[in-house]
Amino acid sequence: LQNTAAAGRTCSSSTCNYATCAMGFGDCDGNRANGCEANTASTLTACGATCINCNTALQNTMMGGRSCDTGLCDYGMCTNGFGDCDTNRSNGCETTLGTTMNCGACGHSCGAGETCNGMGECQCGTGGSAPRSGTGEACSGATPTCNVAMSACE
Repeated sequence: LQNTAAAGRTCSSSTCNYATCAMGFGDCDGNRANGCEANTASTLTACGATCINCNTALQNTMMGGRSCDTGLCDYGMCTNGFGDCDTNRSNGCETTLGTTMNCGACGHSCGAGETCNGMGECQCGTGGSAPRSGTGEACSGATPTCNVAMSACE
């Protein structure tokens, strides 16, 4: 056993073995001959005590920069148009940010009679009867757009 992360090494009948892996290492390939080959604190394909492959564990593809950080699968950021609205890093960017409940940002709801135009903006209904996004005031004119950042109709 060349791997120094294996503790309690023994040899019997020309076969080497070990009792446990040192903290932060694991026998993720199941090959006792090469010992505790994986750094489970930072190896993307052998992350954590159970040697999880973060590429498959984080099945949601709407994220970038997958990593294994201190034994937990993680990712850098969500792809544009998606968000981690439940703040559960293990399931990634699960929410489309183009709905009336999450329009452009997690938790940004469009007002009554408004729809999300898919670009992060709540669009007021025609005829001026729909409220402005976030203000409760009525929009006037023909189908103005309510921007998330401005929280008002233009």
